[in-house]
Amino acid sequence: KTDIFVKHDNRWKFSSGGSESWENLTTSNTPLDHLRFGYFDDDDVIDVFTESDGQWLYSSGGRTSWINLGSSGYDIEDLRFGGFDRNGFTDVFVKSGSQWKYSAGGLSDWIPLGTSGRDLNDLRFGDFNGDGITDIFTVASDHFND
Repeated sequence: KTDIFVKHDNRWKFSSGGSESWENLTTSNTPLDHLRFGYFDDDDVIDVFTESDGQWLYSSGGRTSWINLGSSGYDIEDLRFGGFDRNGFTDVFVKSGSQWKYSAGGLSDWIPLGTSGRDLNDLRFGDFNGDGITDIFTVASDHFND
């Protein structure tokens, strides 16, 4: 079941499945629109990700202070997330020119994927064929394209 995450003032909270009482997490002045979510450590609890001056950071389970991951020259708006290597950690995706690439777990150097002339904002991500790897798609006219 999906939990609900909110930021009230600088306090992060979540409700398990959206039906349980609110539980406090940590506090942060990072704007809500600069937060992303994924698995960046091995405790099977969703983590909170952000970017600050090129440094990638995460809060383990939303309960800890920021922990350093990798870094890049990309803003948070230019990053997408998925699982491109089946290791159980969330990977960081970016489009540079027409080249798609990802950083495994937000820790590795960039690893090339495919290429596309499509704008990053036109791409969507999800595991549509059930193989455990994030698929990327876009819609052109009324036809679905890989």
